[in-house]
Parts: sequence; C-alpha cells; structure tokens
Amino acid sequence: MRILLLLLAVIAVCYAQSSNNCTSLLCGVYQNQMGSTMKITSASNSMFAGTYESAVGKAKGKYKLVGAYSGEELPATIGWTVTWNSPSTPNGTSTTSWTGVIAIGTPEKCRITNTCDPSVLYFITQWHLAMAVNPQNYWQSTLSGLDVFQNVTSGY
Repeated sequence: MRILLLLLAVIAVCYAQSSNNCTSLLCGVYQNQMGSTMKITSASNSMFAGTYESAVGKAKGKYKLVGAYSGEELPATIGWTVTWNSPSTPNGTSTTSWTGVIAIGTPEKCRITNTCDPSVLYFITQWHLAMAVNPQNYWQSTLSGLDVFQNVTSGY
C-alpha cells in the first residue's frame, strides 16, 4: 500500500511539473494599468504563447495570444497578437497587436507609471487595434494606445 501511495505521489509531482514546463524569464502572469491580464504559458526559440483576458471593451473570456521576443538578455523587445473571436464571429471582428520593450522596473524605464518596482519585469508597449468595418468607415478602423504590463507572478 505504501508503495502504491508513493508511486501516486511521484506521478502527481511529475504531472504538475510537466504542466508548467515554461522556464523562460517571460513565463508568468502580467497585468496592465486597465486590469487586463496576459498569461505566458510557453516560450522558446524567441516565440511565446499564452492567453489574454481583457478588462475593457466587449471581449469577454480568455483569448489565445502568440508572440515573439528578441531574447532573454535585457534590454529586449517583445510583440504579440490577439484576434478577438466569438461564437457569433468565428473569424474575428478585430485584432490587436502590442509591440514594445521588456524592462526591469528602473525609474528611467517606468516614468509613465509612477508605481515602478525595481525588482519587477515590465513590458512597455504600444498597441494597435484593427476592426472589421464597412468600406465607408475605413477611416475609423484602427485605434492605438499605450499599455504597461507588470509581472504579477512572484519571482519572475
């Protein structure tokens, strides 16, 4: 009986470790100033993937994200994209892309937030949201803005 319990414990530990195999410096949960959350679950060879949950707009739930980064050595650059699909519009009605820099929270890098922690990893980004619109409304098809994502996972 003890051997069976020990075997089950080993299997449980191995399963837990395999389900969280992301060892990159980027892996973790990030939140921006609006409360939107991105979770990077896999990263290797300068590519990453995860989920994004917006706290603003009409997009509810978690959406897949894919991105690329210039490397683990800082300073570095980063970019990712989310297509906002829903059951009523499976091909998506809009897509957002973020590009920016990966920074440790030094005062020089984070002046725009006024709340920088020098021990935290940040993504300082600009975003562009492109929406599917009728041809007469192409002039209003793209929005732009700024987001600062802070790693909210302990010990990035």
